[in-house]
Amino acid sequence: MLSLNSADSIEKAWASRFTRWRAYAIALTGNGTDAEDVIQEAVARTMQAGPRLATERDAFRYVLAAVRSAAVRLFRSRGRLLPLVDGDLDEVDVASGPLRMLLDWEHEERQLALQQKALNAVRELDAVKREVVELMILREPPMKLRQVAELQGAPISTVHSRLTAALRELGSSLREHEQY
Repeated sequence: MLSLNSADSIEKAWASRFTRWRAYAIALTGNGTDAEDVIQEAVARTMQAGPRLATERDAFRYVLAAVRSAAVRLFRSRGRLLPLVDGDLDEVDVASGPLRMLLDWEHEERQLALQQKALNAVRELDAVKREVVELMILREPPMKLRQVAELQGAPISTVHSRLTAALRELGSSLREHEQY
């Protein structure tokens, strides 16, 4: 039986990532009609299987694999082979339009999520440490340690300690959120 958490994850994935499933299904099947059928079968089988899917990302990946399996079943039922190589996505020629778009979206989404988490973690720092991070890391061009020390009216060693402590806190905060 599908847990409520898994059902929520699948629903969220459907709402935000359906176009990616569709792009992949089109890349596999070659047309939109078959792609829609493949996605519906994949989601239905996922719901019946009842896997534990803690996050939207887990649901997306699980259904993505189910889309591939559904496309294979569709082609076999027609007595044809799937036009792409069976196996892992790494073995597939990703230069094709829809599949390339799917993989680019996934990469861009991860990058944006990580950037957002990092910015949120910077906002959680106390004001003095946040200022050091903003001036020495986020600012373009970044300021030198000596310049920040002069600006803050503090010894260079104090600014260095603030930066070290801020980076340690940021690393700890980002590790907590690694479960993306």
